[in-house]
Amino acid sequence: MKTRLARFKTFPALSSHSGLRVAFYDSKLPQLVPGFSKWLRAFDFAVELPAGESLKSTRELERVVGQLFSSGHSFSRDGTQFFAIGGGSVGDFVGFLASTFLRGVELLQVPTTWLSAMDSAHGGKTALNVAGTKNVLGTFYPASEVWLIEPFFKHQSGARVNEALGEAAKMALLDTRVARAAQSLHASESEWTLAELWKLLPSIIEAKMRVVNRDPFEKRGDRRVLNLGHTLGHVLESRFKIPHGLAVGYGLHFALWVSWCEGVLPAKKFFELERSLSRDWGLDIEAPRKLKLSREDARRLLLRDKKVLSAGSLQFIAIRGVGRPVQLPLKVDLLLDALEEFWT
Repeated sequence: MKTRLARFKTFPALSSHSGLRVAFYDSKLPQLVPGFSKWLRAFDFAVELPAGESLKSTRELERVVGQLFSSGHSFSRDGTQFFAIGGGSVGDFVGFLASTFLRGVELLQVPTTWLSAMDSAHGGKTALNVAGTKNVLGTFYPASEVWLIEPFFKHQSGARVNEALGEAAKMALLDTRVARAAQSLHASESEWTLAELWKLLPSIIEAKMRVVNRDPFEKRGDRRVLNLGHTLGHVLESRFKIPHGLAVGYGLHFALWVSWCEGVLPAKKFFELERSLSRDWGLDIEAPRKLKLSREDARRLLLRDKKVLSAGSLQFIAIRGVGRPVQLPLKVDLLLDALEEFWT
């Protein structure tokens, strides 16, 4: 199923619908976004969610399902629409719920953070965290529609913008069209503005969907390139509770380092792209080096990665240059050695 992307300057009116529309929303949004509470009243039923990784649990899943059945509403598979209104954790959780509730009801994603608008709302992945492992339970369940509503992004703080830059920089490394668009929009070394990111957003989404459409269910392996920067990123995110976008940004530096060490990225390109991550995207290479991570902790977290090929190796995403990702099966011990060198 092809997902329809829609962009709105204001909160859109809901078209007529014979079934039941359920809004699942981040509990912070009514206080943060003017006009949201009024728009929420247009839905048949609304469920408030505590956004964050703790939401993505089987305990919360059982609680929310109980809330649905105690609401007095009648749900049907064909007539029910679930709207996921929030950031990545809300989208992951509601996506999983929609894919399994009555064996699947219609899902509409309404991302409200830059990171979710760039990444998690697209591609159909849903996830829960179980047994201390991020995204270990999940489904492929593309939304019928993704709505980008500008008022959600106008309230975003500078910190939220910075958290999104890791995923934006990743797509610029993976796709030459995103790299060119970013360069034309943001030629200075100043911080990215909301207006610049809003203009860049379609290029990032289109680039991601070009990859996803080649491998929608991760059967061919093409889609794995979207994990660029995520090998170390997920380790740092799990160990230090760093926001996903920042952790990926740090992981991009490590991906460039491994690409150079393994001889797939020439030295000149390595230094050029390193400077670009720091100068153009504000992704400081020194920040991850200040974190204290033992070899034992790194090994344990690496072996939980979904890209593990066997007991001692995993599929690492490296690059030969902008727009030229390559998948390298690497021993975990080799990555640990590279990480120790990277950190010094």
